[in-house]
Amino acid sequence: MLVEDDDSVRSIPIIILQFDGYDVVDVTCGEEAIHALETQSFDLLFTDVNLPGDMTGIDVACRARKLNPKIKVLFTTGYMSNDILQNDEFDAKVDLINKPYRKAELLAKVHALLEGDS
Repeated sequence: MLVEDDDSVRSIPIIILQFDGYDVVDVTCGEEAIHALETQSFDLLFTDVNLPGDMTGIDVACRARKLNPKIKVLFTTGYMSNDILQNDEFDAKVDLINKPYRKAELLAKVHALLEGDS
């Protein structure tokens, strides 16, 4: 699942991931993400840290892991922030890809996460 509120930014990883053979469900906010997480099973949550509304990407990821402890989480942000690293809900290692990212960088991160190498 991809959580990104900016339509033009969201379209890029959708195209990249679908072209590489991944099924992508995309939503625009934390509330939509939680609804999808409660009704479907996902292997990977790829979420922007900063989302509109009352939930951040960190909040979504915490909820996702409570619903599915095996879900892999990849964060993205256009801002340099230590908020993710200071969250007690996560392991010491957080997977983060900074915007703007390249196609090869995104695919490498996703492959590594889904194959358990991250």
